[in-house]
Amino acid sequence: MKKKLFLMVLTGTMMLSLAACGSKKETGEESTETTTAEATEGSTEKATDTAITGADREDYVAIVDLNTDDYVTLMDYKNMVIQVEKTEVTDESIKKYINQSVLGSYPITDREAANGDTVTIDFTGKKDGEAFDGGSSEDYKLTLGSGAFIPGFEDGLVGVMPGETVDLELTFPENYTSADLAGQDVVFTVTVKNILVQADYDTVTEEQLAEMNLGDKTKEDIWKEAKAALEEDAKTSYEANISSAIINELMENCTVTSIPDYLVEEEVDYYNSYYENISQMYYGCDLDTFITTYYGITMDEYNEQIETMAEEIVKEYLIFEAIAREEGIEVTEEELVAKAEKEAKEYGYDSAEAVLEAAGKNAYRMYEIQDKVLTALKGMVTIQ
Repeated sequence: MKKKLFLMVLTGTMMLSLAACGSKKETGEESTETTTAEATEGSTEKATDTAITGADREDYVAIVDLNTDDYVTLMDYKNMVIQVEKTEVTDESIKKYINQSVLGSYPITDREAANGDTVTIDFTGKKDGEAFDGGSSEDYKLTLGSGAFIPGFEDGLVGVMPGETVDLELTFPENYTSADLAGQDVVFTVTVKNILVQADYDTVTEEQLAEMNLGDKTKEDIWKEAKAALEEDAKTSYEANISSAIINELMENCTVTSIPDYLVEEEVDYYNSYYENISQMYYGCDLDTFITTYYGITMDEYNEQIETMAEEIVKEYLIFEAIAREEGIEVTEEELVAKAEKEAKEYGYDSAEAVLEAAGKNAYRMYEIQDKVLTALKGMVTIQ
């Protein structure tokens, strides 16, 4: 699964997504995004085969060989001013992170179960004195009032002390999915073992921490680790936001007078093939059905968005290529191969050549160009 996932990094850095075009419906968003990540391994090989067909055209000139002055007028990027806010790591944010992401729940046994509590139970269901299939479980976590069990089950546990066992005489609904149980009288014998309480950093004890599989960590250890994690996240986010702000400023203020059509077609081919493979391999349908069903747009809308997206990608390529030449920034063949060799090992490819073929050498080179240009610009621009 790890193989070829680096392609998502490439497309995420230099390229826009359908979602960015603003027409994807919420009803399909979750399943589509998940599938995109999952589908990378199986779908990318065909997609990249189609994506590089532009190089077969007689009039094809790769970006590295274009005269960018014919296409791009750069802004005064050295005097660029961008606004980027830093995320402040506060005691409150650390505490929130710990409560939501580090601490779990701990069991208590000193009060009755109440509606809304999560309890740990053992239960056995019987009909006519005989246990029925699917009616028994141990160490089951149930939130009282959730409606997860048949009527009367959860209400019958309200007021029960941990350690107590009760018999609940209940009746399955007439419309229950199992015909053998629908409308039948049953008895559930239930033992409430404990009540699970979500820990709070302010009040959690060392003993309770020991019950949460946190090893031998103290509250102080947890605080230090959480603070360090949030500070690292804030730093990473800040750097990413600087890059995004620089890219947005360049895209808004550099002038791209024209775009080679074949480069746009190359990007369109890539994404058509990519989504075609997703639709076939993970949904068992053609591209039209996939787009109209899971994105909730017409094919005309999809084609318009893909065209717009491809144009933006090529504009970005041209702008970064122009700045690279202005600043004397190059990516040599040796650098590309060395980077590809490293990622071949990391992502399960046989060779550097396989990585470059899968990603498309042009896109792979432009990713490296962008990375170098952004690094240089961060040392030039004014960040407020």
